[in-house]
Amino acid sequence: MRAKSDTGLRKGEDMETLPGFKAYDIRGAADEVVTSDLCYRVGRAFAQVFSARRVVTGRDARSSSPALQDALNAGLVAAGVEVLDLRLC
Repeated sequence: MRAKSDTGLRKGEDMETLPGFKAYDIRGAADEVVTSDLCYRVGRAFAQVFSARRVVTGRDARSSSPALQDALNAGLVAAGVEVLDLRLC
């Protein structure tokens, strides 16, 4: 495994090389393109890029959403962010 930077990207990765990253969102099959690891890393990167102190998260009703949201929240918390989790919204 390659070393991670503070943004959550691994060495040599950027938004153009990561599958699923589009101009305005992240798309892909759950557990194939959009994984818990990716969501965790997005949380860490979001916190750093935006110097976030508090973030509100929510999810849709898909069966994959709770685990992906939990991973996102874990990445945010690991970066020192206070998370308000709306759960299903």
